[in-house]
Amino acid sequence: MVLIGGAAGVLSGALPASRTTVDCDVLHVSPPEVFDLCRYHADEVARRFQIAPQWLDASAHALAHLMLPGWRDRLVAVGTFGPLQVLAVGRLDLIALKVIAGRAEDLEDLHSLAITNAEADQLLQLFPSIQAHGISPHAYASALEVLRIMRPPNES
Repeated sequence: MVLIGGAAGVLSGALPASRTTVDCDVLHVSPPEVFDLCRYHADEVARRFQIAPQWLDASAHALAHLMLPGWRDRLVAVGTFGPLQVLAVGRLDLIALKVIAGRAEDLEDLHSLAITNAEADQLLQLFPSIQAHGISPHAYASALEVLRIMRPPNES
């Protein structure tokens, strides 16, 4: 299972443990039929910990086309639960997804992540690859603007 979003950031250590989120965004499960079993157990977890029944959110799979080249190579293991291995997107991919989303909570996360110039440069090189995968021109331009704003000033 591959996670994205705030839960991925916290579980991988990229975001502070104090960062809260109401859900756990699942980008990918392999094999796909395992997700039904995960959903079954998610209901039990929700009851046990008194959290929202929808805490395990598979709608993030719709963002798969926005993943940067090589994202699978940057996955971070966050836990193994019986036969289920849980991975989180790597720091660079987390930053990219936060830049693309651009919501208030994503901008806060980007401040916490403290993007480096090297990361900003790498993202600026990789972002054109998602342009051909169905991101709207407006969303693409907004993401580039967010990245430019979040980029630290050049060091002299």
